[in-house]
Order: sequence, then C-alpha cells, then structure tokens
Amino acid sequence: MGRLSSPNTRVPPHSVAAERAFLAGVFLSPDIMHSVTDILRKNDFYLPAHQVLYDAFLELYSKSVPIDIVTVSEHLQAHAMLEQAGGAVFLAELTEAVVEGAQAAHYAVIVHEHSQRRKAADACLAAAAEAYSPGSDVQAIWERLRSVADTSGAPSRPRLHCVNSSDFLGMSFPVREMLLSPIIPRQGLCMLHAMRGIGKTFIALFIAWAVAVGGIVFGRWRASQPARVLFIDGEMPARTLQERLASLMAGSDLEPPNSQYLRIVTPDMQDGPMPNLATREGQAAIEPLLEGVALIVVDNLATLARHGRANDEESWIPVQGWLLGLRRRGISVLMIHHQGKGGDQRGTSAKEDILDTVIRLDRPKDYRSEQGARFEVHLTKARGICGADVKPFEAQLFTDGPALTWITRDIEDAELEQLRQLLAEGYSYRDVAKEMDITLGKVQRLKKKLDASIPRISSSTVISNIDFSVGEEVEQ
Repeated sequence: MGRLSSPNTRVPPHSVAAERAFLAGVFLSPDIMHSVTDILRKNDFYLPAHQVLYDAFLELYSKSVPIDIVTVSEHLQAHAMLEQAGGAVFLAELTEAVVEGAQAAHYAVIVHEHSQRRKAADACLAAAAEAYSPGSDVQAIWERLRSVADTSGAPSRPRLHCVNSSDFLGMSFPVREMLLSPIIPRQGLCMLHAMRGIGKTFIALFIAWAVAVGGIVFGRWRASQPARVLFIDGEMPARTLQERLASLMAGSDLEPPNSQYLRIVTPDMQDGPMPNLATREGQAAIEPLLEGVALIVVDNLATLARHGRANDEESWIPVQGWLLGLRRRGISVLMIHHQGKGGDQRGTSAKEDILDTVIRLDRPKDYRSEQGARFEVHLTKARGICGADVKPFEAQLFTDGPALTWITRDIEDAELEQLRQLLAEGYSYRDVAKEMDITLGKVQRLKKKLDASIPRISSSTVISNIDFSVGEEVEQ
C-alpha cells in the first residue's frame, strides 16, 4: 500500500471553467444568487480573483442592488479591488458569455463539490501527518476527521424524509381548517387581483379585520374564530390606512381578543424603505413579526416583492420559495396584486401555480364612477371550493354614518336587473344587447328568466354590514 502523496505533489481539486461559467451566469441571471448563497461561499472558489468577484456579488445581493457590469465594476473600484478581480477586460468577457440560470446553478454545485474535496484532502493530509508523529493522540485525530464537514464551513443540508404508502396513510396530520371560508384555508396561499382604483386595499383590510375578529366579509366569506393577522402595506399613506381601519371598527360590534390580533406594517412608520420580499434580506426583516401569525396580507406585490421582471418566471422563484416555507410553518398568505391589460394578474402565470385561491375583481359593464367601490367577484382558481361557493357575485360598498355596508347580489341577478331597467326605458332587444355587450340570444334567455323571477330579484340583494357579530342578511 503506497503512502499518501505530499500536498505539493498534486494539484488540488478545482475547475476554473466551472467557476468562470458560474460567474458569467450570475451576470446573465442575477436572481440565481437566491438559490446558491446557501451552499456557495467565497472560499469555495479556487482562484483568488474569482473569490473577490463572488464576494462583490454577495455584498450587492445582500443590499438588493442589481448585479451587472456597471454596479460590480463600481463596487470593486470603490474598494480598490478591480484588478484583484481580474480587471475590467475580464469582467467584460464574463458578461459576453451565455450561461442561463439553470446552467449557472449546476456550475455552482460543481464549484462547491470541488471545494469540499479540497477541504477534505487538506484535513486528511493533516491528520495523516499527525498520525505519523510519535506520541500523537489517536482519538483526537479521529475526532478531527469526524469534524471535517463542520470545519469546512459547508452548511448542513436537511435530510429528505420519505415514507411508504402504508405508513403515510397511517400518519396523522392536522385538519386543514378555514381561516376565511371558503376562500382562505389554513396554510393557504391566495391572491386577489384587480385593476387600479377598484378598492383592493379596502377589501384587504376587510379580510384582515374579519379574520382577526372572527367575522364576515360581503355576507359570504366567514371566519369562524379569531386568528392573528399581519397586514403589510406597501404604498398607502398611514393616515389613509388609519381612517379606513377606523371606519371598519366603527361599524363592527366585534373586537379582536386583543390588539395583537391585527398588527400593521406601513411605509410611513419606517426609518427606511419597506423590505423587498423578493430578497432574503427582506424576508428576514419580516421574520421577527411572524410568531403566532396565522395570516399575512401582502398589499401589494408590486411594491413589496420588487424582483424587477414581472413576466420572468425565474424572478418569481425567490418569492415562491418564501411562500412555500410559510405554508410549511402553517401560515397562510393573501397577496394583493395588480391586474394586467388582459384581465389576468400582472406578470408570469407561474405566480398562480402554488396558489389555492385566485380572486379576480372586475368592473361591471354598466359601472358608473359615482358608484365608488362596485365590482364583480370571480374565483378563477378555487382549489377545494365547489358548488355555490364558486358562483360569481357583485358587491358594492356604501357608507351608513360611521358604518360601512356591502350590498351583494349574484351576477345573474345584476344582469336581470340591468335588463329590467333598460326594457323599462324603452330599449329594443338589439339595443339591450349592444348596451350590455351580450348576444341577442342571451338577451332573449335573460328575458325569459326575468319574467319568471321578478319577485326574487326584488328581494335578492343582501346588505352585509361590517356588523361582524351576527352576520345577518337583511332583505330589502
């Protein structure tokens, strides 16, 4: 059996090509940093220039500064490290390489594995040298070898848990109750999106208050018991948010068990900008506020998850990872988002992949500006929701002194009421079709239903006060 080679007789394990390809990939897909910072350290790079450059990436990433040729060059120059990082020519060469995010992640693994081999080899050679020394402590040598993984600086990776189907069926999991039935389950990830000015923040506050006190929203969405809520606002002036919350409380006969059941984070109260939930730093800033929280309301994604490229699926990955982590911990999230020109939520459809519920608010075709917050409510994704709970409805907000009142009715009832009004004004069937933007055939079908349901329409409107204590439906 041959002796171990001297450290000076072998080239340590490394791959300059993999290191360079990874660094080039970061310039092309900076968001890949979110998925590699947990495994890749500065000293994992073999070449000192690569260590300096990656260290610059880490510092820019931690400050949510975009990583590109300009920001990196300025950062290195400010620290007198540009030449140590290979110089301007080397940086320019990296930016010209075409390495996609998935490839960069693969190269990061290669760099990390070579680094671990170097550290293991160094530890083993040191242990071997000590073992050859007379009088060395054998037990201490073994302990040093066992601690190689710890002293390498590599973070431990969680072990994947796997069970067979029989054991899985025998396991006991908590019943997935509803925080706000039927739209927000416990551990639920939900989105509500609408065009600007429709009243998204008002609705978000209604939902937050209903969950905190154990009440109702619209007379249709109900919280069976109080639960703790963290409301994160990204753009509303604190005074406006305060006034809206006060109007909710004025019209409610219920209160939370204590004031901690609804906590609010708003920009005007901060010393600096609101946290960016698309970054690890921003997510970490929220972490101390999550103890005991059952629901987080994020209002809205555009201001609080600033990943830069709304249509880029890869840029959504950091937020998605955070959301899934919250779900594992039993926390539900309601995200408020803007609507795109086509009527869907703005940005990549990948946002909806992990969601339980997606709620879209639309203006009715006969909407008038003086009607204020009046909209149609549609569930475009409703995992586990069926029957009448999925049926779209119309809601309109009214003020009644200090109280707020929602009037709701089924979409079909709204159409029948519009048809009744137009026919009463002397509109022909063709004029009605044009006014309501529906086919002539649908006008005729609605007319038949109208003839059979006029008494029902007159009593179908539901007034739902923010009187959460009883949740009564008052017919008018």
